[in-house]
Amino acid sequence: MIGSITEERGTVSPPPYLAKGDVFRLLDLPAGFMVGYDASVITTRDSLQGFRDIPPGVHFLWVQHPNPSPRYGYWFITKQPPVARIKQWDKFNEVLGEVASQYEAREQENNIGATYGSLLPWYSAGESSTNAATEWSRLTDAISVPFLGKVTGKKRVDEWLVETMDCVKGESRLAPDMTTTTDAYKTIVGSELQFSFAQDFEDLRVLGQDADADTTNRVLSAAGRDIWDQDIVAELQFTFITGIYLANHACLSQWWSLVLRIVLRSFRLALERPLLCRSLLSTLHAQLVFANEHLGAVGAPERDGLASNPLFDISSGKTLLLKNALAEYKRHLDPLLLELGGNITQDQEAAGRAFSDLEAWLWDRGWDLRNQPKGRTAPVLDEEEDDDDDEKPVVVHLDEDGKEIGLVNFDRD
Repeated sequence: MIGSITEERGTVSPPPYLAKGDVFRLLDLPAGFMVGYDASVITTRDSLQGFRDIPPGVHFLWVQHPNPSPRYGYWFITKQPPVARIKQWDKFNEVLGEVASQYEAREQENNIGATYGSLLPWYSAGESSTNAATEWSRLTDAISVPFLGKVTGKKRVDEWLVETMDCVKGESRLAPDMTTTTDAYKTIVGSELQFSFAQDFEDLRVLGQDADADTTNRVLSAAGRDIWDQDIVAELQFTFITGIYLANHACLSQWWSLVLRIVLRSFRLALERPLLCRSLLSTLHAQLVFANEHLGAVGAPERDGLASNPLFDISSGKTLLLKNALAEYKRHLDPLLLELGGNITQDQEAAGRAFSDLEAWLWDRGWDLRNQPKGRTAPVLDEEEDDDDDEKPVVVHLDEDGKEIGLVNFDRD
């Protein structure tokens, strides 16, 4: 960080351009790029110089080349005192990475004051920006520096790079035809994502066909190892944001696994670990609200600009599984809390209210969890089988308007 020592007070005084928050400088980014920052997405007409006045908290910045190509994003966490961050577009390898030389990085940092006026404010002034910041915080408040280092495998960095092609650790990122220098370079800079529940999901194959199987012990076992409760919530948040904005298949698949096999299958978690349960349910609620309000215009990288929701693009069957899982969770949770009677704690009540709030929001959008038929909510976990399901003929039921029942549509007609 650039600053000057104030001898009278013995403190570091930040330069004027850092008075309102961090600066994220972007070098050599061509015009016409799609750029996302937190919940906002823009397409640049001119070369974007970067952002200023980034407030303290968890943030996500990503870019995409105008041509169909992977997206590259950086997670970063701002705090006091503010700092200047600088990344450069590598036109040869087509990746947003570090500045070519330390000398150029220092020169650019020294010149930020001159370019400050051309930088976009992270949030515009007004009530809407305050609401946007609050909404973003609900989606990311559990993410921390240790978690980002663990999930990406990148240590001793201040910004954590992720991209569309990142996969789970142990899976190959190299396709048979991936032979160019650019492809090899992207493989090096990308991440092998290390999820906390990957092995646990493998163990759930046997439980997958039992709608009454309770995975609370799996969560408690994970939390009893080297995983904090906050990290479990952070994984749900990380996979959601990285998955939807970068169209990262590994993250989207992990999010669905977390929701269907952990969050909505840990029936006793409201009793055993109520604060964790409340945080998971509140996060899921915030994510579904966000998906309903913001994701229509965010398509997968390989698609055109037509409206699509990448979270539910995997298959319409997942949406019906979500509705069934929510109904099954309600059938288990309600009697568990009622049985406590006057012995229920405030934290357990809070967990129950978190689900009631989610249920009320879904009810307003036509999802009646009371009348959902009881049935299988979590199929056997087999990625290859899941991927093939989209190609198989299925029997669907249509409503009076000829639309398939079960497709995601949170709003009433």
